[in-house]
Amino acid sequence: MKQLITIFYITFLLGTTNLQAQNYIPMAVDSAVWLKGYNRDIDGNFTRYEMEFTNGDTIVNGIHYYKVYGQGSHSSQVSKDSFRLRMLIRDSPATKIVNGIVLNNPNILCPTLVDVLLFQFNPYPNSIDGGQTVTNCEGNYGVFYVDTINIYGMDRRRITMDFGTWIEGVGSSTGGVNPVVGGSGELVDYCRGTPNDCGAYAWVNTKDIRTYQNGKLYPNPAHHQARLELEEYINNGQIRIYNLLGQLQSEQLFVGQEAVLEVVDYEKGIYMVQVFDGGELVFGEKLVVSE
Repeated sequence: MKQLITIFYITFLLGTTNLQAQNYIPMAVDSAVWLKGYNRDIDGNFTRYEMEFTNGDTIVNGIHYYKVYGQGSHSSQVSKDSFRLRMLIRDSPATKIVNGIVLNNPNILCPTLVDVLLFQFNPYPNSIDGGQTVTNCEGNYGVFYVDTINIYGMDRRRITMDFGTWIEGVGSSTGGVNPVVGGSGELVDYCRGTPNDCGAYAWVNTKDIRTYQNGKLYPNPAHHQARLELEEYINNGQIRIYNLLGQLQSEQLFVGQEAVLEVVDYEKGIYMVQVFDGGELVFGEKLVVSE
């Protein structure tokens, strides 16, 4: 069973635990997905998404690495065929360091085709005096503090620096598997599983839906109910609501032009409402569910 965390709410919803590090949690594992958002619009929504995932492993110079695949371009359109091998990553549990070989990744400024240090999770257990630093292939970062946070059922080391954090076993809050601090991206979600398991393809493609139906969804944001009104009659329809990871939340039959969507039991967040007629997608709109 897949397990999922939502990075946006880590700092606000999860308190810190004891500051003593437990056993090291590896970041280089098979079947993990990093989903990142870029370039917020005036409404705070991302205009572009990017996904990276691990799939399989290899041996280079006698050392074991996991393969990281990413999009071949920064286009907003993401398909299953638009990925290529970007990096190789490995963990050193004894030193709490993640190394990698950058093959072709425009998000990383590190040297390519050589083994370099990407992350290190081994500062002192607690650093609040501003004198601690961490180093990787991109340079040195000043550390504000180090604590632990419970994510994915485990207490993980969290290192807070200027404009971002590193989280043990997860990566960078601004770059995911990329060790970027202060970059233009934000780690939206992290999931243990394949892209299909995590619903990642559906999630990154919701903004690229092309439909012919005109209609409206209101109130938006909604709390208990939302009302859907379309200009054209639907004869053999379905309404499906997905969360931002492409996971189906509800499905109902639909005939006519109007429907009421019950969202009182939904968690606060953004959802995608899709309308199908005879199996063809004819309408799509984001719905914000408020408290």
